[in-house]
Amino acid sequence: MEAIDLDAVQQALDTFQNQDVYLHLETTNGAYASHVNHGAYSAGAYIRNAVIRFHLGKITGHGPYRIGLKTEYGWVYAEGLTRLGDKQRGSAFACRTR
Repeated sequence: MEAIDLDAVQQALDTFQNQDVYLHLETTNGAYASHVNHGAYSAGAYIRNAVIRFHLGKITGHGPYRIGLKTEYGWVYAEGLTRLGDKQRGSAFACRTR
């Protein structure tokens, strides 16, 4: 995993515009936090291999970053991104948090 290069990520997003892409998005504030602290509130979202088509993709921020994908019906976005994932796992493009 490497630090996010804003320009390189934006270029990658641009190459995927206006075509079907498979989306895998996971978020959590620490789903296992409630196992350590029973008073902790955990929340998360998960979507895997959903086909979407976006006509605008943007990365913003100064670190941590946000990426938004504008589709015909609205936005998909993730925030708190700090690292660029590896391509060895079959991902064409992956960003991760700490």
